[in-house]
Amino acid sequence: MPGKLTADVVFCIDSSASMAPLFDALRANLGRFVEGLRSAGQSSVDLRVDFVSHTTSRLGDETVVRARSIHEHMLVDALYAPTAGSIQDAMPRLFTADLERFRSALAELTPVGDETNLVALDLCLDFPWRPADRCHRVVVLLTDEPLETGLLVDEQREHIR
Repeated sequence: MPGKLTADVVFCIDSSASMAPLFDALRANLGRFVEGLRSAGQSSVDLRVDFVSHTTSRLGDETVVRARSIHEHMLVDALYAPTAGSIQDAMPRLFTADLERFRSALAELTPVGDETNLVALDLCLDFPWRPADRCHRVVVLLTDEPLETGLLVDEQREHIR
């Protein structure tokens, strides 16, 4: 495959309240994992990373999904809002090769609410990936919950085929 040393990696991070006891370790180990990918032995890899930190809450009759990435605190708007332009316009704001920026953004995350893992995975798949024939595309889901829990369980199951 051309570009076999090129990869885009998105970490799909469950930022629900149940993850709170795990969050410090998640931040530290995720930073070390990405650093290992960027180590001297892997220096020829063109690696870009990002994350989707997701949490879902009920506000009255409404269900609110909040998602952010390294550069986008309102990720859903950045990916889908008509005023945001095309997904290619979002390209400069998604993904980074800067490990310190990745770690800094991880440090800003606060676990609250509940999870909707399939919704979050869908957001990850809508990122502006580099062309598949020139880049490996990787999504890593980090959660402490099975699909059977969280919010919108029935709605999520309806979309599994």
